[in-house]
Amino acid sequence: MGYIWKFELENNWSNCCCISNNINHKSIVQLMGANALVGTSLYVGVETMFPITKILLDMGMGIGAVMALIITAAGISIPEVIFLSSIFKMKLLIVYIATILVISVGMGYVSIIL
Repeated sequence: MGYIWKFELENNWSNCCCISNNINHKSIVQLMGANALVGTSLYVGVETMFPITKILLDMGMGIGAVMALIITAAGISIPEVIFLSSIFKMKLLIVYIATILVISVGMGYVSIIL
């Protein structure tokens, strides 16, 4: 995903910027959402979050993409959802998943903007 970000921002910079030199916020949110969805298929334990984050940042992945990926990988990985489905009712599980996705996309977006 870091290479997609790098390619998108280097090769399509004119498409990523509006007339007032602001970043196109819709494309950033879409890419953060893609990173968040990739993170749901990963299982990242607390002890492995920092080494994975460092490796991804060293490889050139943007901080926003890493934030979205790590938050969802730690919060709503497939084993986590399976475990929580035995405790929560389906409605509460959907609210939990939606909340984590919104938080991860929001944090990725904020870290790109700031």
